[in-house]
Amino acid sequence: MNNLTKKIVAIVTTVTCAAWMISPGVASATTEAELLASIQTLQDQLNTLMAQYSTLTGATAAAAGTPAACAGVTFTVNLTIGSTGADVQCLQALLNTDVATQVAATGVGSPGAETTYFGALTKAGVVKFQDKYAADILTPLGLTAGTGFVGASTRAKLNAMLTAGTTTPTTPTDPTTPTTTLPDGCTSTAGFSPTTGVSCATVVPTTPTGGVEGSISATAAASPITGQTVYTGTADVSVASLNVKAISSDVTVNRIDVNFVDRPWLYVSKITVTDGTTVLATFDVTQANTIEVVPGVVYVVRIDGLNLTIPKDAIVALVIKIDVKLPAGTAGPVTVNYSINANALRGIDGAGLSQYAPLANLTARTFIVSSGIAAQFEVSASADNPLAKAAIISDTETTEDIELLRANVKAKYNDAIIRQVVVALVDANTAFGALKLYDGTTLLAATATAGTAAATFTNLTLRVNKDITKTLVVKGDAVATDTAGNAASVTLDFDNGITAEDTLTFAAVVETGSDIVGGATYLYTVAPSLALVSTSITPITAPTGSVSPQQAEAKIKINVTAQGADIYVPKYAAAAASSGIIASSTGNTAAPTFTFTSNATEKTDSWLVTAGETKWFEMTAMLQTDGAAAFARAYLVNLKWGTTEATAATPANTWTWGLDTFRTTDAYLQLRG
Repeated sequence: MNNLTKKIVAIVTTVTCAAWMISPGVASATTEAELLASIQTLQDQLNTLMAQYSTLTGATAAAAGTPAACAGVTFTVNLTIGSTGADVQCLQALLNTDVATQVAATGVGSPGAETTYFGALTKAGVVKFQDKYAADILTPLGLTAGTGFVGASTRAKLNAMLTAGTTTPTTPTDPTTPTTTLPDGCTSTAGFSPTTGVSCATVVPTTPTGGVEGSISATAAASPITGQTVYTGTADVSVASLNVKAISSDVTVNRIDVNFVDRPWLYVSKITVTDGTTVLATFDVTQANTIEVVPGVVYVVRIDGLNLTIPKDAIVALVIKIDVKLPAGTAGPVTVNYSINANALRGIDGAGLSQYAPLANLTARTFIVSSGIAAQFEVSASADNPLAKAAIISDTETTEDIELLRANVKAKYNDAIIRQVVVALVDANTAFGALKLYDGTTLLAATATAGTAAATFTNLTLRVNKDITKTLVVKGDAVATDTAGNAASVTLDFDNGITAEDTLTFAAVVETGSDIVGGATYLYTVAPSLALVSTSITPITAPTGSVSPQQAEAKIKINVTAQGADIYVPKYAAAAASSGIIASSTGNTAAPTFTFTSNATEKTDSWLVTAGETKWFEMTAMLQTDGAAAFARAYLVNLKWGTTEATAATPANTWTWGLDTFRTTDAYLQLRG
C-alpha cells in the first residue's frame, strides 16, 4: 500500500469516526459545530486525494455523489445536437442532479431515464447549466448567455464536478429544529429592546426556510380566435394561445393536456407547442398515443417535455399550433371541438412540488378543417415596370435583352405551378425577333415572334409558394434596322395570360388583378436620353397692391445625353412648330412667354450635344391668367432632334413619351387688373 492510499484510508476512517461522534446518544466534549467543521475539512482533503489518485492510476471513477451513469466517464470531446454516447448520458445525469438544470422532469431524459442522445432538451439543460455557472464558463469567453454547446470551458466544469462530486457539502442542520433570532431593536442579549421594550434575552424562534413553494395560473389569450378555417396541406397554424403566469416562485412547465371531443388523429397530424418564438415540443398525433378517456366522447393528447421555466411573476405565452388532415373520402369542412381543461398544465415550483393550472375548464374552442380552395394569383405591375423609353440598338447586329415588362405574381391559399405564359406584343415594324421570359434574373423560356403577335412560353415548371411573390420579366431581342423610331410594347392579360395549377388539387389557378402593360420602347440607333434635373414655380405679386399673386415664373431643367452619335436640338423661337423643346401650361388663357437656355455647344440654329455627353436645357415661362383666378403650371410637351444640324432644321425625330414628371407644381393666380 503506497503512501497516497494510506492517506485516503486514514481520512476515510477519521471521517467515519467523526460522523459516529455526532450521532444521537454519543457524548463528546467537542461541540457539534466543531466536529462538523472538521468533517468538512477532511472531506475536502479526501476529494483532493481522490483526484490525485485518479491522475496517478489513470482511473476515471466518479467521485462520491456523482451519478452512476458517469462511472468511467471523463469529458474529452465537444458535445452538441446530434452527439451520442456514454458521455451524453453522463451529461444528462449531471444536469438532472439540479432541478434548475434538469433535462426533463418526467419521461425521456428525466432522472433515471437518461439517454445517450444529445437532443433539444439536453441543449436546453446545458444552456441553464452554463447560465448558472456563468462565472466559470461564460465570463472567461466574453459570453453573457449560454449557448448549449459543450466546449472546453463547459467540459472543464463538468469534469470538476466528476472529480469533486456533483454537490458541494454543506454543514447539516436539523430541518425540524427552529433557529433563533434576537427581538427587533436588539444587537445582543443584554438589556431591553428600545423599540418594543422586550428583554433582549428573549429569543424569537423563526421557521426554517427551504425551496419556495409557488403556483401557476393560465388564461386564454384573445388571439388567435376560435372557429378559424385550417386548410389541409398547411402546417403550424396557430389555433390557441395561453397566458401562463408563475406565482411566488419560478415554475418549470413540463406538460400540457389538450382535450378533444372528436377523435383527434382523424383531423390532426401534429401539434406543436411554442413560447411564441421557440418550439418547446412537437407531438405526432396517432390513435396509439392518444388517451381515450371516454370512448367516442373524450380524448386527451398529452404533450410532455416542454421544460419551459417561467420566472416568478412573469407571464409567458404557450402557443398551440397544428397540422391538419382529412380522412380518405371526407371532403370537409369538418368542425373539430377541443378545450384546455382544469389542471391541463403541470409545472414544478421552487420547492419541487407539482403545480397545476387552470383552476377551471377554459372556454371550449373549435377549428374547421377544410380541403381548401384552389390557389389563386394576384397579378400586378411591378414597381419598376418599364416606362416609355428610347432604346439604342445596333444597326449591324441583334441587340439582346431589352426589358419590356415586369409583372408581379403572388400565390394565395396554396402553392401553384405556372405552366404557360402568353403575352401580346405590339410591334408593327417587326423589330423584335424574339422574346424571353425570366423569373427575376433566371431565364425560363424564349420564343420567336413577329409583328403584332402573341408570344407563348410553354412547358414551364415555375413554382410559386403560398404568400410568395414572383416577378415575371419579359425581354426582347431587337433585330438590326435602319428605320428609326420603331415602337414596341408588351401586354400581359391578367386573367388569360397565365396558366397554372394548384400543387395539391391540380385545379386551375384563378387570377385577379389587371392587365399589365409595359411602357412603349422606341428603337433608335441614335437618340437622346432625358432626365429631369429640377422644377420650380414662383408666384409673383403684381405692384398694384394686391395681396394675391397674379403671375408666376415657372422653370423646368432637364439633362439631355447623346446616345449612339451627336444630337442636334433646334433652337428656333418657342412659338415655331419646329422648336427643339416645346412647353405648355394649364390654368391660364393668356399665352405664356417661354425662353430656353442651355450649356450645350451653340451652333447657328441648334444646340449640339456630342456623343456620350450630357448637357442641361432649361425652360422659363411667365404664367398669368386673363379670364378668372385659377391654378397654373407649366410642363414639357416634347423634344425634337436631328443627327446633323441640317436634319435638326426640320426635325423628324420627336420625343413625346415619358414626360409626365417633366412639369411644375400648381400656383394659384389671381386675375391681373
